[in-house]
Amino acid sequence: MFADFLELVFPNICVACEDALLKGEKNICIACMHKLPKTGFHLETDNDLCRKLWGRVPLTYGLAYLSFKKGNCVQSILHHIKYKEAKSAATMLGHWYGEELAEAGFCDKFDLIVPVPLHKKKLKKRGYNQSSCFGIGLAERLSVTFSETTLVRIKERSTQTNKDRVERWTNVHDLYQVRDQQDLSNKRVLLVDDVATTGATIEVCANQLLMAGAAEISIAVIAMAY
Repeated sequence: MFADFLELVFPNICVACEDALLKGEKNICIACMHKLPKTGFHLETDNDLCRKLWGRVPLTYGLAYLSFKKGNCVQSILHHIKYKEAKSAATMLGHWYGEELAEAGFCDKFDLIVPVPLHKKKLKKRGYNQSSCFGIGLAERLSVTFSETTLVRIKERSTQTNKDRVERWTNVHDLYQVRDQQDLSNKRVLLVDDVATTGATIEVCANQLLMAGAAEISIAVIAMAY
């Protein structure tokens, strides 16, 4: 009864539409779940995310669960995940996308899932890495090893928000480092992040992993920005 009273006074809200969730719903209401703008990129070998990184990263697969356009529900979802402690929503999206990937035959395509890391100061302040939460969800559904320690962020820099492509690349090109190359030897790595905008961060991280011995690089993001 007390739990029901708390839900009445302080209702859990949908991170997509911000309406109150009904009993049994978690993070995203059923109505929004059915309206999510999915990309279907896992069914296309030549998709917008792969084309974004042509000539920059030799990708095996470019995977994005959702399409992010200014003002759509994905903007709200990402905002809640990054800034309002909705880390369970990121893991849930990883579960959902992992199930779709498994059904499409991706269970044996990767040996290791690695998230784009946060700097330790930002990680301490936020309390979690949203890319890790998404990656854990994928790893659990695809039965793939997940490592949060293979790739580390060694420097802190200014935010990527409002920077153009050149500024973003300059801002991130020396931020990341592979900690243990033995983890990567001949591994097919799935690099995960929350959102792909210009692809600068993904490009730098992916090439670091390849230089450290990864056999293949694929990427998966919660959303691709248009």
